[in-house]
Amino acid sequence: MANAGHVETEVNDDQVQALRVAATRPLRRPLYDPPPAVIVPPPPPPLRLRLVGTILEPGNSQALLRSADGRIAMHPLGATVDEATIDRIEPGRIVVTYHGESRTLTPETP
Repeated sequence: MANAGHVETEVNDDQVQALRVAATRPLRRPLYDPPPAVIVPPPPPPLRLRLVGTILEPGNSQALLRSADGRIAMHPLGATVDEATIDRIEPGRIVVTYHGESRTLTPETP
């Protein structure tokens, strides 16, 4: 007795391979691309620049700074030292921009 509605079909190797590939794909996955991962930049290294003192003269103020390598030198307004730019020189303090952030430095305490 023959099965009613049953049809035998020849399947070639390419079709079998295509079915194997399809069977390995995850069936439950988003239908859209997920948003890209947010990459948080690492924090900047600590500021190793130290203020030793300030010299205030109209139009020629200087900051006496100890750099990361330990050297002490005078630097004018606008100078960049160890990646920090001197924005303001005031009595007993300077304001620098370091990695986009404003920081105030006061003289070292012995």
